[in-house]
Amino acid sequence: MPALPIVATSLYPRLRYGTPAVTMDFLLGLSEWLPSAQQLRGANLTASGKIEYLNGRLEEACALTVVCEPPQYSQLRRAFEDVLAPGAQFEVWVDRFTGSCWQFGETLKDQNNLALVLNTGSAAYVDGTNGRALSLGGSQRLSVATAQASAGTKTGFDDPMLKTEGVVFIDVKPTWSATDGAQHYLVDTTGTTANRLRVYKTTGNALRFEILDAAAGSKIMEGNPTWAANDRVEIIARWTSAGVLQLWYAVNGGAPIELTTGSGAGTGLITTLGATLYIGSDNAAANFAPGVYQGVAFQTRAFPNPQQGLRNWRTVWRNYFPYAELTGTGWQPQRFLLDPEIWTYPLVIRNGLP
Repeated sequence: MPALPIVATSLYPRLRYGTPAVTMDFLLGLSEWLPSAQQLRGANLTASGKIEYLNGRLEEACALTVVCEPPQYSQLRRAFEDVLAPGAQFEVWVDRFTGSCWQFGETLKDQNNLALVLNTGSAAYVDGTNGRALSLGGSQRLSVATAQASAGTKTGFDDPMLKTEGVVFIDVKPTWSATDGAQHYLVDTTGTTANRLRVYKTTGNALRFEILDAAAGSKIMEGNPTWAANDRVEIIARWTSAGVLQLWYAVNGGAPIELTTGSGAGTGLITTLGATLYIGSDNAAANFAPGVYQGVAFQTRAFPNPQQGLRNWRTVWRNYFPYAELTGTGWQPQRFLLDPEIWTYPLVIRNGLP
């Protein structure tokens, strides 16, 4: 069977298990996916008859039916037998191409509970275009470490973005117009003259997507957009492992418009991603971009035509289980659509504790 094309809105699991670690990427995606959650609380009955609640957490779980060819089926079977016994912990990505998706619905956490840090004041939530949104003032910005699961000491969260390729979506109602003659940074990373990714509006009123490579070479895609203060603006920026940059914007739900003025002799490639991601200002805490933020989302693959397939695709359920455990006691592989070479294999996992 020929390899199927990777579709942007499909789910492609990844398992990482064992010592030394083995990574298994499922190439054919999922045929079924059912997330669930239940509230867990520990309790202690005292001598007086009172119940003391010791702890509580929401245990998230997910039933996956993966699709695999015979070699992966064999590997998965051996993994069950030799490593992934119930109680053993491993890592699971429900979709390895999903980065962080911050929806700002009364929280600064992404779908995996990775929280952004607000630099000053308290988070102010208002009604947005779709549900609640975050209002950033003129001196407020958000930040988060770019190395989470890939750090030497794990934090229990997945990395929010990748350096090699990806797509970033920004859904915001800026309090400033596209022609205000001021510089506003929507997304930036650590770095000064090298290894930096940024999306911003220039003093010349161009919306610019720029990557500075390891040699401080700049590669830019930009154009002059049109929007008024407090319009809803959706910005989509794409970068590839070949150094291709693309940029779109849409206003008040209209069709995305591609900005195609390219410049710079840089490669468009980042060698070492900056340690911190910033939203709402540049990395030096200047050039703020105040407004009402409905969402900021990253994909870790440079899907083609993201302005069509991914514009409204936002993950809300956990897609990264850093301490996954199998909870099922039996698995029943089946041939997929009577194909002798393709199998489905159901998995039931829960997010354990470190």
